[in-house]
This record gives sequence, C-alpha cells and structure tokens, in this order.
Amino acid sequence: METSSLAYVFQTASPSDEEEMYAFLPEEQEMPLSPSDQALLMGVYPATINPESDIVRDSEEILNAPVKSLTEEEKKLRRRAQVAKSARKHRNRQKEELARLREQVLFLQEQMAKMKPPHDGDDNAESIKLEQEVITQHRKRKKVTDDIELTVEGALTDETGFANAVRGVLDKTMAAAAHIEHWFHRLPVDTLERVKMCHHIADKRLELAPFYLEHEFGSRVVKYPQYDIKLNSNGPDMEIKLLRAKEVPGYTHQEVGDAAWNTIFNFQFDVPDRFKPHVKCDRFMELDENTRYGRTIVPLLKNYAENQVTYLHSYFVVRRKVTDKCTILTWETIGMDDLHPFEDSDTALLNDEVGCTIMETAQLPNGQAQTLFRTIIHSTPPVNAIAEPRGKINEAFLTVFCRNAEIVEASARNLLRTKYPGRLHTRTEAKQKASLSNI
Repeated sequence: METSSLAYVFQTASPSDEEEMYAFLPEEQEMPLSPSDQALLMGVYPATINPESDIVRDSEEILNAPVKSLTEEEKKLRRRAQVAKSARKHRNRQKEELARLREQVLFLQEQMAKMKPPHDGDDNAESIKLEQEVITQHRKRKKVTDDIELTVEGALTDETGFANAVRGVLDKTMAAAAHIEHWFHRLPVDTLERVKMCHHIADKRLELAPFYLEHEFGSRVVKYPQYDIKLNSNGPDMEIKLLRAKEVPGYTHQEVGDAAWNTIFNFQFDVPDRFKPHVKCDRFMELDENTRYGRTIVPLLKNYAENQVTYLHSYFVVRRKVTDKCTILTWETIGMDDLHPFEDSDTALLNDEVGCTIMETAQLPNGQAQTLFRTIIHSTPPVNAIAEPRGKINEAFLTVFCRNAEIVEASARNLLRTKYPGRLHTRTEAKQKASLSNI
C-alpha cells in the first residue's frame, strides 16, 4: 500500500510543462513545491511507478546512470532534474553578474564623489546629472586645449611649421565654439535645490558665452547696425539663429547693461497696447543681484478658422556679469519646472532658447561715450506640435523674434531716456558731430 501511494504522488505534469516552468519562472517568484519537487530536493527518486517496485535511487545516481539503463519514469525524472539543475546554474550566474555590476557601480560612484566639490549632503539625481554634464564638457575643452598645446610645442621647434600650427590652433578653437549647446534642465520643488541648480545653469552658460561671441563676431569686422536671422526648418524641429549688433551713442556699457537688466532681464518690458492682454511675465526668483529666474508668455500664431491663439512659453534663467571692460548678459531655458509646470496643449508651445549679449564702451571722435552691443540667440522650438503649414509657422517665428528684439531695445531705451533725460540732446548732437568729423 505504501508503494502504491508513492506511485500516486509522483504522477506529475508532462516533461514539457515542467521545463517551461523551470526555464521561465523568475527567481523571486517561487512556485509552491509539488510532491515530486519535494522528492527532488530530498535527493531521492522512485525507480518506477510500478506498485511492486521497492528500488529508490538518489539524484546523483539517476543523473549519472546510463540512459539505456533507466526506466521510462526514471528518464522523465532525470530530465526534470537536469532542467532544475540548469535553472539553478542560470540563476547563480545571474546573481554573480548582478553582484559584479553592483561593485562596478559603487566604484564609479566613489570616483565621481572624489571628482566633484564638497556638497551639503546633496544626493539629488538631477544635481548629479548636471555635474556629469559639466565634467564631460570640461574634459572636451581640456582635450582641445591639450591638443593645441601639443601642436604648438611641436611646431616651435620648427619655424617653418609655426604658421601652420597657429592656423591649426585657431581652427580648433573656432570649431570648439561653433556649436551652441542646449541642455535639458528640470527644477525641483525644493527651494535650496532650485537655487543651487539655477546658479549652476547660469555659471555654465556664462562660461561659454565669450567663445560663442568670439566665434560669431571676433573673426570679422562688425558693421553696425546688423540684424541677421537664419531659419532652418528642414529637420524635425526648427532652428533659429539671430545675430544683432548695434551702437548706442551717449551711454556707457554699464548704463545700457543696467537698463537692460532692469527691464527685459527683470521680466518687465514695454509692450504695445494691442499685445498687453496676450503677454504675461513672471519673475519667480531673485537669486542674487546678478541672477534671476522667470517666465514669459507671448502670442505666436493665431488660427482664425478656430479663433484660437498659440502661445510661446519661455522659462529663463538669466545672469549678468559687469566689469570695467564690458557687460555680459546670458539666458537659458528650463525644460521642466516642478513648481511652475508647463501645461502642454494645442495652444501652448515650450520654447528652447539660449542666448548671450556683450556690451562694450567705445569713444566717439568728439570724446563722447557710446556702447557697442552684440547679441546671439539660438532657439530650437518643437514646431511639430503645431498642426499648421510649415510656411505659416516659419513666418510666425520670424515675426515673433523680430518683434521681441524691437520690444527689448525699446524697453531699455525708454528707461535710459527716463533715467538720463538731459542726455537726449547730447546723444543726438554726438551723432551729428561724429558725422561731420568723417566728412
């Protein structure tokens, strides 16, 4: 009777079903053990389901025995044991690989911790990502610098190759500064983290601004005034690049820079009356006397058939640097703000824009000061979100960029006239004297 009950216990699923269970069942999802599996773990197998057989073999014996010497039931059990053994080996290999990868991750994290400056317990993932970007950019710039140094060092030993070396240095420097980088930034809700990240973004953009300005304006004679706008809409997204150069007679770069900082870069500017109901400006944070964060919303395109307006939303971190030689202003967009989220819709488009301006003081022939400012704006808005003909979209963006440039300059100019009313006549007179001196 006892053997008969064992025969009943070991009547389990077919080998194919068992193989599928063992091969694909995840390690953390253990199945309840069947009586046959319990017997496998105990290391015993029935020799046969014959009720009159009393022979029992252990697992090693049945696995090592020649196949021809096994009964049909023992062959099935042997196959299940092989599948189980293979599954165990596979899981063990996975555990070993996971442990090895964890060790590598810990090692890399330790190396990153050594490379970054000390923090106040900052383990924020976004901060780590930003630091990694900075390290990557630093390494790229360092590689260009190292290549330049090696090239010059080798050429100095040969006077005939020095000119070629200098030319190569200039080419590499210009190539490094040619492409205007855009990075995705996400601001968290926590105030301290927001402040730290905004400073980080502004520092990085301010560091790159002189290279971009030198690449666009330093290699040629700048003609004032200049207004060039390039639009490329052949790719999936639009690319807009605007270059602006202008003279402001009668004012120093500190005065013009201060006027710009307290109007457009303070998220306050003079808007024509017909646009006022459609324009919104918010200054979210005053981080310090030279860094701010805010948002502008301006109309971009109107669909007269559906009577709806598409608006361009821009979240900007702006930075100012003032020296005796020049004033530099930079701005960069934020891709996502958890505290002031951008609500995506058919009538809202998120701007992706970076830019920089440099202002320098020059002297007119009559001794009066004038400011020369040069501006670069680069934008890559995701225009595929707009269900309008591409030609209409191109026209809308060109109009918006030209209109914005006029509003920015008009806002700063109006503030200068209000703050320095006595210079209006002097400013006009300076231009007239300068024209007469050139005759």
